[in-house]
Amino acid sequence: MEEPKAVTRLVPRKSAKIEVMPLASRGASLPHGTVGMDDKVARDLACKPWRGKEEREIAKLRGQARSNPAGFPGRLLGFMFTQAGHHNFESLNDDQRAVVVSSMLAADVLYMYIYLRYLCIGKDVRLNIVCDRCGRGFPFTADLETLDVKCVENPEDAEWTYELSDPFKLRGEIVEALEMVPMPWATMENTIRNAAKDGMENSSIKMDVMLGCIHFQSKSQKGDLVEHTLRPEDLDEMSKRDIEILTERIEANGIGPDMQVTGRCPSCAGAFVHNLEWGYDNFFGSSSQPSAAGSS
Repeated sequence: MEEPKAVTRLVPRKSAKIEVMPLASRGASLPHGTVGMDDKVARDLACKPWRGKEEREIAKLRGQARSNPAGFPGRLLGFMFTQAGHHNFESLNDDQRAVVVSSMLAADVLYMYIYLRYLCIGKDVRLNIVCDRCGRGFPFTADLETLDVKCVENPEDAEWTYELSDPFKLRGEIVEALEMVPMPWATMENTIRNAAKDGMENSSIKMDVMLGCIHFQSKSQKGDLVEHTLRPEDLDEMSKRDIEILTERIEANGIGPDMQVTGRCPSCAGAFVHNLEWGYDNFFGSSSQPSAAGSS
Protein backbone atom coordinates (compact mmCIF):
# COMPACT_ATOMS: atom_id res chain seq x y z
CA MET A 1 0.00 0.00 0.00
CA GLU A 2 1.40 3.38 -0.97
CA GLU A 3 2.39 5.51 2.00
CA PRO A 4 0.92 9.02 1.90
CA LYS A 5 3.29 11.96 1.78
CA ALA A 6 3.93 14.01 4.90
CA VAL A 7 0.96 15.97 6.12
CA THR A 8 0.71 19.29 4.32
CA ARG A 9 -0.81 22.03 6.43
CA LEU A 10 -1.75 25.10 4.42
CA VAL A 11 -0.76 28.39 6.03
CA PRO A 12 -3.96 29.81 7.55
CA ARG A 13 -5.12 33.10 6.12
CA LYS A 14 -6.96 35.70 8.08
CA SER A 15 -10.72 35.24 8.21
CA ALA A 16 -12.88 36.87 5.57
CA LYS A 17 -13.51 40.55 6.35
CA ILE A 18 -16.90 41.43 4.93
CA GLU A 19 -18.92 44.63 5.08
CA VAL A 20 -22.68 44.49 4.57
CA MET A 21 -24.62 47.40 3.09
CA PRO A 22 -27.93 47.88 1.25
CA LEU A 23 -27.92 48.07 -2.54
CA ALA A 24 -29.08 51.68 -2.39
CA SER A 25 -25.87 52.59 -0.55
CA ARG A 26 -23.57 50.46 -2.70
CA GLY A 27 -24.82 51.92 -5.96
CA ALA A 28 -22.70 51.66 -9.12
CA SER A 29 -19.83 49.83 -7.45
CA LEU A 30 -18.97 46.12 -7.65
CA PRO A 31 -18.87 44.25 -4.30
CA HIS A 32 -15.44 42.75 -5.09
CA GLY A 33 -14.11 44.44 -8.20
CA THR A 34 -11.62 43.54 -10.90
CA VAL A 35 -7.85 43.60 -10.42
CA GLY A 36 -5.74 45.18 -13.15
CA MET A 37 -2.20 44.44 -14.29
CA ASP A 38 -1.03 47.06 -11.81
CA ASP A 39 -2.77 45.15 -8.97
CA LYS A 40 -5.16 48.06 -8.46
CA VAL A 41 -8.85 47.32 -7.90
CA ALA A 42 -11.57 48.92 -10.04
CA ARG A 43 -15.26 48.73 -9.13
CA ASP A 44 -17.12 51.39 -11.15
CA LEU A 45 -20.16 50.39 -13.19
CA ALA A 46 -21.69 52.24 -16.14
CA CYS A 47 -24.80 51.18 -18.04
CA LYS A 48 -26.58 52.32 -21.20
CA PRO A 49 -30.32 53.18 -21.09
CA TRP A 50 -32.73 50.32 -21.80
CA ARG A 51 -35.01 51.48 -24.59
CA GLY A 52 -36.82 49.92 -27.53
CA LYS A 53 -33.58 49.70 -29.49
CA GLU A 54 -31.89 47.75 -26.69
CA GLU A 55 -35.01 45.59 -26.25
CA ARG A 56 -34.74 44.46 -29.90
CA GLU A 57 -31.05 43.60 -29.54
CA ILE A 58 -31.66 41.71 -26.30
CA ALA A 59 -34.40 39.69 -28.02
CA LYS A 60 -31.83 38.66 -30.61
CA LEU A 61 -29.37 37.67 -27.88
CA ARG A 62 -32.05 35.54 -26.20
CA GLY A 63 -32.76 33.78 -29.46
CA GLN A 64 -29.08 33.05 -30.00
CA ALA A 65 -28.77 31.72 -26.44
CA ARG A 66 -31.64 29.21 -26.58
CA SER A 67 -29.17 26.37 -27.10
CA ASN A 68 -26.96 27.70 -24.29
CA PRO A 69 -29.11 29.37 -21.59
CA ALA A 70 -26.12 29.52 -19.25
CA GLY A 71 -24.47 32.03 -21.56
CA PHE A 72 -27.37 34.49 -21.78
CA PRO A 73 -26.78 36.44 -18.51
CA GLY A 74 -23.22 37.18 -19.61
CA ARG A 75 -24.35 38.35 -23.03
CA LEU A 76 -27.10 40.51 -21.52
CA LEU A 77 -24.71 42.19 -19.09
CA GLY A 78 -21.95 42.58 -21.67
CA PHE A 79 -24.42 44.32 -23.97
CA MET A 80 -26.09 46.61 -21.41
CA PHE A 81 -23.04 47.63 -19.38
CA THR A 82 -20.43 49.88 -20.94
CA GLN A 83 -18.01 49.45 -18.04
CA ALA A 84 -17.48 47.00 -15.19
CA GLY A 85 -14.33 47.57 -13.17
CA HIS A 86 -11.39 47.56 -15.58
CA HIS A 87 -13.48 46.18 -18.43
CA ASN A 88 -14.64 48.51 -21.20
CA PHE A 89 -17.34 46.60 -23.07
CA GLU A 90 -17.92 49.20 -25.78
CA SER A 91 -14.75 48.20 -27.61
CA LEU A 92 -15.66 44.49 -27.68
CA ASN A 93 -17.98 42.33 -29.77
CA ASP A 94 -20.70 40.10 -28.27
CA ASP A 95 -18.49 37.01 -27.98
CA GLN A 96 -15.64 38.94 -26.39
CA ARG A 97 -18.00 40.53 -23.86
CA ALA A 98 -19.36 37.11 -22.92
CA VAL A 99 -15.83 35.80 -22.34
CA VAL A 100 -14.99 38.78 -20.13
CA VAL A 101 -18.13 38.35 -18.01
CA SER A 102 -17.42 34.62 -17.70
CA SER A 103 -13.98 35.48 -16.28
CA MET A 104 -15.44 37.67 -13.52
CA LEU A 105 -16.48 36.60 -10.03
CA ALA A 106 -20.03 35.35 -9.45
CA ALA A 107 -20.53 37.99 -6.74
CA ASP A 108 -19.83 40.82 -9.18
CA VAL A 109 -21.88 39.31 -12.02
CA LEU A 110 -24.94 38.72 -9.82
CA TYR A 111 -24.65 42.26 -8.51
CA MET A 112 -24.53 43.62 -12.07
CA TYR A 113 -27.63 41.59 -12.92
CA ILE A 114 -29.63 42.93 -9.97
CA TYR A 115 -28.29 46.47 -10.37
CA LEU A 116 -29.31 46.46 -14.04
CA ARG A 117 -32.87 45.55 -13.04
CA TYR A 118 -32.87 48.21 -10.30
CA LEU A 119 -31.46 50.92 -12.57
CA CYS A 120 -33.56 50.28 -15.67
CA ILE A 121 -36.90 49.13 -14.25
CA GLY A 122 -37.03 50.11 -10.59
CA LYS A 123 -36.63 48.88 -7.03
CA ASP A 124 -39.88 46.95 -6.63
CA VAL A 125 -40.06 43.29 -7.66
CA ARG A 126 -43.29 41.33 -7.41
CA LEU A 127 -42.96 37.82 -5.99
CA ASN A 128 -45.49 35.04 -5.46
CA ILE A 129 -44.99 33.54 -2.01
CA VAL A 130 -46.41 30.35 -0.52
CA CYS A 131 -46.27 30.34 3.27
CA ASP A 132 -44.60 27.22 4.68
CA ARG A 133 -46.60 27.59 7.87
CA CYS A 134 -50.20 27.93 6.66
CA GLY A 135 -49.85 27.06 2.96
CA ARG A 136 -51.48 30.27 1.76
CA GLY A 137 -50.18 31.87 -1.41
CA PHE A 138 -49.94 35.64 -1.69
CA PRO A 139 -48.15 38.34 -3.71
CA PHE A 140 -45.28 40.21 -2.09
CA THR A 141 -43.28 43.20 -3.28
CA ALA A 142 -39.55 43.06 -2.57
CA ASP A 143 -37.58 46.30 -2.38
CA LEU A 144 -34.21 45.93 -4.13
CA GLU A 145 -32.88 49.07 -2.44
CA THR A 146 -32.93 47.24 0.89
CA LEU A 147 -31.24 44.09 -0.46
CA ASP A 148 -28.09 43.30 1.54
CA VAL A 149 -24.83 43.31 -0.41
CA LYS A 150 -21.72 41.75 1.15
CA CYS A 151 -18.61 43.63 0.02
CA VAL A 152 -14.87 43.68 0.67
CA GLU A 153 -12.45 46.62 0.72
CA ASN A 154 -9.51 44.54 -0.52
CA PRO A 155 -9.67 41.36 -2.67
CA GLU A 156 -7.71 39.37 -0.06
CA ASP A 157 -10.45 40.13 2.48
CA ALA A 158 -12.70 37.69 0.57
CA GLU A 159 -10.22 34.81 1.02
CA TRP A 160 -10.27 32.52 4.01
CA THR A 161 -9.09 29.14 5.29
CA TYR A 162 -11.21 26.13 6.16
CA GLU A 163 -9.66 23.82 8.74
CA LEU A 164 -10.79 20.29 7.92
CA SER A 165 -12.37 18.17 10.63
CA ASP A 166 -11.12 15.08 8.82
CA PRO A 167 -7.87 15.55 6.84
CA PHE A 168 -7.89 13.67 3.55
CA LYS A 169 -5.66 12.81 0.63
CA LEU A 170 -5.79 15.33 -2.21
CA ARG A 171 -3.54 15.01 -5.27
CA GLY A 172 -1.20 12.68 -3.39
CA GLU A 173 -0.92 14.81 -0.23
CA ILE A 174 -2.75 14.73 3.08
CA VAL A 175 -4.32 18.16 3.58
CA GLU A 176 -5.55 19.57 6.88
CA ALA A 177 -6.86 22.88 5.54
CA LEU A 178 -8.22 24.34 2.32
CA GLU A 179 -7.68 27.83 0.98
CA MET A 180 -10.99 29.31 -0.12
CA VAL A 181 -11.62 32.10 -2.63
CA PRO A 182 -14.77 33.70 -4.15
CA MET A 183 -16.50 31.58 -6.79
CA PRO A 184 -15.93 32.54 -10.45
CA TRP A 185 -18.97 33.13 -12.64
CA ALA A 186 -17.71 30.37 -14.96
CA THR A 187 -18.58 27.87 -12.21
CA MET A 188 -22.14 29.17 -12.08
CA GLU A 189 -22.40 29.02 -15.87
CA ASN A 190 -21.24 25.41 -15.85
CA THR A 191 -23.79 24.53 -13.14
CA ILE A 192 -26.64 26.18 -15.08
CA ARG A 193 -25.50 24.43 -18.27
CA ASN A 194 -25.40 20.99 -16.63
CA ALA A 195 -28.76 21.51 -14.92
CA ALA A 196 -30.41 22.49 -18.20
CA LYS A 197 -28.83 19.55 -20.04
CA ASP A 198 -29.03 16.65 -17.62
CA GLY A 199 -30.72 17.95 -14.49
CA MET A 200 -28.70 18.10 -11.29
CA GLU A 201 -29.28 17.06 -7.72
CA ASN A 202 -28.58 19.59 -4.96
CA SER A 203 -25.59 17.49 -3.91
CA SER A 204 -24.01 17.87 -7.37
CA ILE A 205 -24.56 21.62 -7.34
CA LYS A 206 -23.04 21.75 -3.85
CA MET A 207 -19.89 19.98 -5.03
CA ASP A 208 -19.61 22.20 -8.13
CA VAL A 209 -19.70 25.31 -5.96
CA MET A 210 -17.14 23.82 -3.59
CA LEU A 211 -14.74 23.01 -6.43
CA GLY A 212 -15.11 26.54 -7.73
CA CYS A 213 -14.14 28.03 -4.37
CA ILE A 214 -11.12 25.87 -3.44
CA HIS A 215 -7.74 27.34 -4.35
CA PHE A 216 -5.36 24.39 -4.31
CA GLN A 217 -1.60 24.60 -4.75
CA SER A 218 1.15 22.04 -4.27
CA LYS A 219 4.92 22.15 -4.43
CA SER A 220 6.70 20.88 -7.52
CA GLN A 221 9.91 18.86 -7.32
CA LYS A 222 11.78 22.16 -7.69
CA GLY A 223 9.90 23.61 -4.73
CA ASP A 224 7.73 25.98 -6.76
CA LEU A 225 4.02 26.34 -5.97
CA VAL A 226 1.84 24.94 -8.73
CA GLU A 227 -1.88 25.75 -9.00
CA HIS A 228 -4.31 22.93 -9.77
CA THR A 229 -7.79 22.94 -11.26
CA LEU A 230 -9.65 20.38 -9.19
CA ARG A 231 -11.99 17.74 -10.62
CA PRO A 232 -15.03 16.23 -8.82
CA GLU A 233 -13.12 13.01 -8.11
CA ASP A 234 -10.44 14.98 -6.26
CA LEU A 235 -12.89 15.39 -3.39
CA ASP A 236 -13.88 11.72 -3.25
CA GLU A 237 -12.10 11.23 0.09
CA MET A 238 -13.62 14.30 1.75
CA SER A 239 -15.85 13.37 4.67
CA LYS A 240 -19.59 14.09 4.71
CA ARG A 241 -19.04 16.16 7.85
CA ASP A 242 -16.60 18.46 6.06
CA ILE A 243 -18.80 18.64 2.96
CA GLU A 244 -21.72 19.98 5.00
CA ILE A 245 -19.68 22.33 7.20
CA LEU A 246 -17.73 23.74 4.27
CA THR A 247 -20.96 24.28 2.28
CA GLU A 248 -22.33 26.29 5.19
CA ARG A 249 -19.09 28.29 5.54
CA ILE A 250 -19.00 29.07 1.81
CA GLU A 251 -22.46 30.60 2.09
CA ALA A 252 -21.58 32.50 5.27
CA ASN A 253 -18.30 33.86 3.87
CA GLY A 254 -19.62 34.50 0.38
CA ILE A 255 -19.77 38.02 -1.02
CA GLY A 256 -22.22 39.70 -3.36
CA PRO A 257 -25.98 40.34 -3.17
CA ASP A 258 -28.16 38.34 -0.78
CA MET A 259 -30.51 36.57 -3.17
CA GLN A 260 -33.17 36.05 -0.47
CA VAL A 261 -35.97 38.28 0.78
CA THR A 262 -37.80 37.95 4.08
CA GLY A 263 -41.19 39.00 5.38
CA ARG A 264 -44.31 37.81 7.16
CA CYS A 265 -47.38 36.03 5.86
CA PRO A 266 -50.42 38.37 5.94
CA SER A 267 -52.62 35.46 6.99
CA CYS A 268 -50.75 33.77 9.86
CA ALA A 269 -47.91 36.27 10.48
CA GLY A 270 -45.40 33.47 10.03
CA ALA A 271 -41.94 34.55 8.87
CA PHE A 272 -40.83 33.50 5.40
CA VAL A 273 -37.57 33.43 3.46
CA HIS A 274 -37.88 33.44 -0.33
CA ASN A 275 -35.24 33.21 -3.03
CA LEU A 276 -35.31 35.93 -5.66
CA GLU A 277 -36.55 34.45 -8.93
CA TRP A 278 -33.82 35.88 -11.14
CA GLY A 279 -34.68 34.14 -14.40
CA TYR A 280 -35.00 36.74 -17.15
CA ASP A 281 -38.81 36.58 -17.52
CA ASN A 282 -39.41 36.55 -13.77
CA PHE A 283 -36.96 39.35 -13.05
CA PHE A 284 -37.21 41.66 -16.06
CA GLY A 285 -40.65 40.80 -17.48
CA SER A 286 -44.11 42.20 -16.76
CA SER A 287 -44.79 39.49 -14.16
CA SER A 288 -42.14 41.09 -11.93
CA GLN A 289 -43.95 44.43 -11.90
CA PRO A 290 -45.94 45.09 -8.72
CA SER A 291 -49.65 45.76 -8.94
CA ALA A 292 -51.80 47.39 -6.29
CA ALA A 293 -52.66 43.91 -4.99
CA GLY A 294 -48.99 42.96 -4.84
CA SER A 295 -47.81 45.67 -2.51
CA SER A 296 -46.36 44.55 0.78
